[in-house]
Amino acid sequence: MRLLFFSESFHPAERGGAGRVAGDVCRELHRRGHTMDVLSPSSCLAIERHELAPGLVVHNLPAGDGPLSKQIVYSYTPRMVSETLDYLRAQVPLDAIDIIHDNGGFFHALFTIEMPLLDLAPRAKSLVQYQIQYRPLLATETHIPPAAQTLIDKQAALARRADRVAFLSRAECEEGCAAFGLSDSTKVEI
Repeated sequence: MRLLFFSESFHPAERGGAGRVAGDVCRELHRRGHTMDVLSPSSCLAIERHELAPGLVVHNLPAGDGPLSKQIVYSYTPRMVSETLDYLRAQVPLDAIDIIHDNGGFFHALFTIEMPLLDLAPRAKSLVQYQIQYRPLLATETHIPPAAQTLIDKQAALARRADRVAFLSRAECEEGCAAFGLSDSTKVEI
């Protein structure tokens, strides 16, 4: 199968836990014979293509302005979305994508790219994996970041559009289903 894998970080460009897990998952799927195209924000100024092995390509997307690139207020501009979609049309056979997988995360800035991709890859099934991280953040902060609700709304729209939604624990599943308005338990996995 051919997978388009979204991850907010990816090893070796980033050595943290989420990036390491995303890298391990993609390398294992590739080892099992799947073709992988990974899209990940980076500190690059223009889209960069890195072929880690035949059939395993990481596409680093510009992720904003330096240290602010993964902040909750960050979002891709319409121009950046258009450039990214044009790039993907030229680099990835979108009509051959079997699965679009979103590796989740609260600070994920790729929603505005993912939604149109679901239309451009008509045969693809979509799986969204969420890590419900905004609740503890908002509960421990003295103020709610102004863009938090916008991001939650975008997550909810993507979750409702996806073919399958996966959560990392039963507690996250309960919270995510409530937050995102998911009532169809047949599309939810834990």
